[in-house]
Amino acid sequence: MPLSLGQVRGLSKRLGQKHADEMVDLLTEVPPRLSEVASRLLINYYDDMYNYQATKRPNFGHSVECDGGDALENAKRLLKAYEEHYS
Repeated sequence: MPLSLGQVRGLSKRLGQKHADEMVDLLTEVPPRLSEVASRLLINYYDDMYNYQATKRPNFGHSVECDGGDALENAKRLLKAYEEHYS
């Protein structure tokens, strides 16, 4: 299901109007800049929502910093964290 402009506008309360407007602009470009919108959603919405939920529930989950774009390195970090937590 494609991301709609209405869905992004609907997140403006959580993202802030400026961020939502910027993402709408990216989606209306030809071709739409979907990867940039996805990146912004992950950083500005999902990361914040995850952190918020984590503060509400002591056993909600664990965070693993994956700063770089190296998928293999990030996978290694996730596996290491998993092994440390569940071993």
